[in-house]
Amino acid sequence: VSGTITKGNFAPPYNIGIVIDVSGSTGRSFGGTPVGDVNGDYRYNTILDAEIASILEMLQTIADSDGLGNDNVAIGLVAFSTHARYLGMYEPCDPDDPTQINPILNNQLKSFRAGGYTHFDDALDKVIEFYQEAPGGRSNLMVFLSDGIPNVPGDGDNEEPVYYSNNHPSALMYDSELAILNELNVHRIAIGVGSGSDVR
Repeated sequence: VSGTITKGNFAPPYNIGIVIDVSGSTGRSFGGTPVGDVNGDYRYNTILDAEIASILEMLQTIADSDGLGNDNVAIGLVAFSTHARYLGMYEPCDPDDPTQINPILNNQLKSFRAGGYTHFDDALDKVIEFYQEAPGGRSNLMVFLSDGIPNVPGDGDNEEPVYYSNNHPSALMYDSELAILNELNVHRIAIGVGSGSDVR
């Protein structure tokens, strides 16, 4: 897994929402290119390590770019397992050295530990909070990383209440969230991390 930013059809400035799965299954071994123990939990080459490494590479790409930086990129960070947490809006680069990743954001990413179930619906609810407070007049991008599979029922779309069950229809209904993201003109990229991922 690697992260890059290309301008494509989306011109800066950018609001980039990063949504990262930290559920228990992300503590499993990652079958791709070894990345080491990125988050310092003494477990090497896990799916969570690969997710964090790819985000850090994307952020370093921003820091290395002549046309991107703190003045035209805002990062929103959401971590999710059984529940999701919106962790706030960050500058991508170190204010004291714009060629480096913001150390506060770097430390936040490396603090993540694997545990819990997988709640896509709540993750989308929380990233919407970022776009609602982010600077206006920007290109909005969401990068959603998960090994799947969703197993927590959502809310607001008449989901049938059930207990945790992999890919149950109640865990796959995001119509209300997707409608809001569409209204906010958020371009969405879902990245499956690991051979068993399912980010439908």
